[in-house]
Amino acid sequence: MRSIRHRSLSFLTAFLVALSLFAVLPREMFTAEAASSTLSAKIEKNVLSWNSIKGASYYSLTFTCDNIPNFSGEITTPNLSYDLGEALIAGGIYDLTLVAKNSYGVDVSNVYTKEYIFVGTITGVKITDGHILSWNAFKYANQYADRYYVAYEEEATHSSSAQYIENTVIDINELLKRKPSGKYTVWIVAKCGTANIARSNDIDYNYVSSAVFITKTDVTVDVPIAGDTPDTKPIVVLNNGKASSEDCIKQTEMRWFVSDKADSGFSRLYSGAVFEVGKYYKCQCLVYLNDNAFLDDYTQQHHEDDQSTFNGQSSPMYNVEGLYVYRVEAALGPAQSVNKLTDLDIGIIKPVAGERVGDCDDIVRCHGGLIVQRLTQSTATENQFAWKENGKKHSVNDLFEAGHHYSAVIQFRTISSCVLSKDVKVTIAGVPAEFVSKTNDQYGNEWVTYAADFLCTDSTVRKGDVNNDGVVDVTDLTVLARSLAHWPGYDEQINEANADIDGKDGVTAVDYTILARALARWPGYAEDYGIVLP
Repeated sequence: MRSIRHRSLSFLTAFLVALSLFAVLPREMFTAEAASSTLSAKIEKNVLSWNSIKGASYYSLTFTCDNIPNFSGEITTPNLSYDLGEALIAGGIYDLTLVAKNSYGVDVSNVYTKEYIFVGTITGVKITDGHILSWNAFKYANQYADRYYVAYEEEATHSSSAQYIENTVIDINELLKRKPSGKYTVWIVAKCGTANIARSNDIDYNYVSSAVFITKTDVTVDVPIAGDTPDTKPIVVLNNGKASSEDCIKQTEMRWFVSDKADSGFSRLYSGAVFEVGKYYKCQCLVYLNDNAFLDDYTQQHHEDDQSTFNGQSSPMYNVEGLYVYRVEAALGPAQSVNKLTDLDIGIIKPVAGERVGDCDDIVRCHGGLIVQRLTQSTATENQFAWKENGKKHSVNDLFEAGHHYSAVIQFRTISSCVLSKDVKVTIAGVPAEFVSKTNDQYGNEWVTYAADFLCTDSTVRKGDVNNDGVVDVTDLTVLARSLAHWPGYDEQINEANADIDGKDGVTAVDYTILARALARWPGYAEDYGIVLP
């Protein structure tokens, strides 16, 4: 009984001793007090700051940098902020950890972690008179940034871009060659991997572009005609002809599509296919530009405001690849069973000195299916048949004058069973004509306008009678040859009106060739050029 009581007393004594120790020693020695709030932090202007945590005696800040060898450390402070600029090295990529601790070093908050880049400054940025942009290499902890990018922003549009390079010099005009002229803000950023570790101050540059920017594209192809193969060589006109297609276009690519329906189910046509009656067709023309030609704005998917056309239909210029590849497209409807006109000659009476303009408007209907508007006093319009001199239209009562050059401007369209080939060759009274314009009337008919130039002669002109002796013979050919070869005294022997047989560009070697062939009785030469042989 005594033994049991003794053991009970010993246990009670031990319990009381432990209880007294627990009352005297701090509770933190046995368990960490749970944090009363969450630790959060922010960095502004290289100063790290954070919120206060209940029960915290201090805050432990640790930062390490893998990119800076042999550098790590722990900083403690009773304050709620720390100037990172006092300890970090510019250009370093740091892993920061921050935690609140009690007086016994026990965590009383969550651990805040953050990757932080102490961004440095790139110096020595300059642009020389030779348009060379350069700067000082950026170095941190005996290492260099592995690459840079040059960033720039256009002042007018605030659009910005960047280009990576691996050295510290670049031709800024080459960098901006796809941009329009204007004022640009330029700056340099150093990269380590994907991180920006340094930045330069801004520098202004006034850029003058030598590039051609495409704002409008007009594409013409042969319409689908049953039995023909799809056209692969479009006619492409840029900026209403103000930009040279030959200089600006590297290549074009045609993509044709076919369907049994007008508005769905289109599939790609490939080499060897032919157009079929009743099938519907669409076409895309991809334009690949040369190095010095670009779209005016590649940030848009397409250019809705640009009135580009494909066979007369409005079409945006759809951006395909940056600034230098785009497409224009149109639905061209079903294949037609019609005649394709490739060579046309429109007959008129050539201008003769002293005759009324209205007496020389005898236009014949061209065989092969053309409708040509006839000029009369009551129905004349600017876009129909007209005689012009230096761009000014003549009235029907004006008189032609010898030695003057007149342009016959003729508008016409095909009849329903015919279409014009896109590369149709048009002549007016045998003289090659140039394309002027294309338009549609209120009924949807497409009218085209061509013009050809003529030299007005008087009634006494005898084509080919070079020496003006009243007869066309080999003597005229000899005199003309020696005059063209600048033999002394022969220029005075020729009658220029008679010697200018083709009525173009004065007396040239072309006139000699025509006369030689007419004298040799080549078919058509004497008749076509009005040479009367003995």
